[in-house]
Amino acid sequence: MRHVTKRRRRKRRSDVTERKRRAVAQIELGDLLKSRREGDKGISQQEVADLVGCTQGFYAELEAGTRSSDDARLWLGIAGALDLAPKHVLRLVWEARGSMPLALPNKSDARQDALLELAIEMSSTGQDAADSQ
Repeated sequence: MRHVTKRRRRKRRSDVTERKRRAVAQIELGDLLKSRREGDKGISQQEVADLVGCTQGFYAELEAGTRSSDDARLWLGIAGALDLAPKHVLRLVWEARGSMPLALPNKSDARQDALLELAIEMSSTGQDAADSQ
């Protein structure tokens, strides 16, 4: 019984650590969006929202870190509107969320096999995306 209790404590600690890591990533993402919007771009939340096709309130929540989205197209639109590197934005979103659903490329696209192989490898080793970075 004692062994199980130690294992549970370790699991709880790792869960807390993971939540903290995601919270930090969410804050970094929000700070990046806000500083770029207010600083370099000098545009309002409403202007960004209009450019990406969401409401100002939703965008404000994304920027504040109180809301997220698993829509990669939305994040790519935000990256474009704020002249941010798309990979950097998606990496922060992925870190903040812990995962991100993405559609596979067409069957004839060689990248599909690479993505599937990676998914299989990650599943069989018990790693998640956060551990592989």
